[in-house]
Amino acid sequence: MLKNATKIDFNENGGRYHPDHLLIRGVTDSDKYTEIRADDALYLVVDKVDMVMSFAATIGVLVGSLVVAMLIALASKKSCPFIYSFDGEKYVFDAEPLGGAVSKAFERTDYNKLKSLKEIDGEYKLKITNEVYETEYIDEMRCFGVDHAQNTTGTMNNDGSIFALSQGAKVEYATDEEGRDIKPFLVDNDLVAWQTNMPFHDQNRTKHKIKFGFKMKKGAKKATLVYNVGTTHWGSTMLSEMLELQGKNLEEHYVNLDKKGEYYNFTMDFLRREELYDLELKMKINGEFKTQAVLQGGGPFKTENRVVELDLSEIKGEMVEFEVNPAVGFWTLDNFTLYYDEPQQAFGEEIKVSKTIDHNGKDISEKISYSDENYYDMPTTGDWVFATYKAQPVKEGMKRTIFMKTKGWYKIHMPPTDKDSEMATIFKLVGTPGEIIKFSNERYRLWMQNAAK
Repeated sequence: MLKNATKIDFNENGGRYHPDHLLIRGVTDSDKYTEIRADDALYLVVDKVDMVMSFAATIGVLVGSLVVAMLIALASKKSCPFIYSFDGEKYVFDAEPLGGAVSKAFERTDYNKLKSLKEIDGEYKLKITNEVYETEYIDEMRCFGVDHAQNTTGTMNNDGSIFALSQGAKVEYATDEEGRDIKPFLVDNDLVAWQTNMPFHDQNRTKHKIKFGFKMKKGAKKATLVYNVGTTHWGSTMLSEMLELQGKNLEEHYVNLDKKGEYYNFTMDFLRREELYDLELKMKINGEFKTQAVLQGGGPFKTENRVVELDLSEIKGEMVEFEVNPAVGFWTLDNFTLYYDEPQQAFGEEIKVSKTIDHNGKDISEKISYSDENYYDMPTTGDWVFATYKAQPVKEGMKRTIFMKTKGWYKIHMPPTDKDSEMATIFKLVGTPGEIIKFSNERYRLWMQNAAK
């Protein structure tokens, strides 16, 4: 993905990075030899296939410096867990729930669309894995089938609400704080996502100002905005970078968070103020941008479509206009689509699990079928679960979209340390607006320097 939003697709032999010349070279799908300057690339999307295990994954990688791109991608994965869907031939990386839920205090519920899942002999098959240095705590993991009209797309919010939407309006314009046209990044859900080009060189800027708009439909009083945003790989890395500051008092930090008292509220106020993992959506009303919703990040490898319902009764002009202010280096913005028509009827129903077997051969179906805080733990990198679900008939004249409901949290495995907490740094970051972004940018530069060695 180039900085001008041009997407280059290499053929099955892939592109190759040549560090001596700072070039990416390869043959495209249209059989054309291509050379790309590394400085022109915004990020990579890497396809990996494990033929032995029949696994396939598509992973977006922030570039910044191609020398360290893969190192950052592998080391920065801080999210639980990976969900693979069986498509009849192989298990395809399809969902990544619970991003950012790094303690019990931040436990969340996610509904993730399983785009690659296919019914095979009346069954759906999934594999759930722990692929990073963390312990995952799964309270509930259930499949839901949503039947909706053929001409609609099924989407779910994390509160379980269902939307079946047909033809939406695409972004009419989109600009950043410098007035640059970024519309190509935001018009489709297509892996062409906007994000900060790291490292960021303007030390005085801590947030971007992204504005975008849609043509107003005459007489419209309500609308539904579908958005797809997420956390960058570096934003995910910053979770462990911030935890590292706690030193030997990290467990005390977790205990204080989990009490859900003043310490928790203070932490949440800091995160929301800086818009690190939650992003305010503002709509222009009577000449002023006013907050309408808070967009929750996900990923970083897989992001989801979510929905915001909007009241347009006070919109007077020819455009419906929005503003978001993503923290530098923390966000990807893939797609925004506005629907003026009412959502169509949809039917959601739980799909009963047939069998869920973990890597120890134990059936854990009962343990993860209900939300009761009786967690299934995945403490070791390489832990996995195979799950089989019985498919039910699709309602006549409709099509089905499958979602996985996951509730839980995870704890990152931090290296043992006898270091004291860096309290002066913590107080500076939390107490001074924008200071966390400067800290993040410098940590990124340090990563690059160390990786280059």
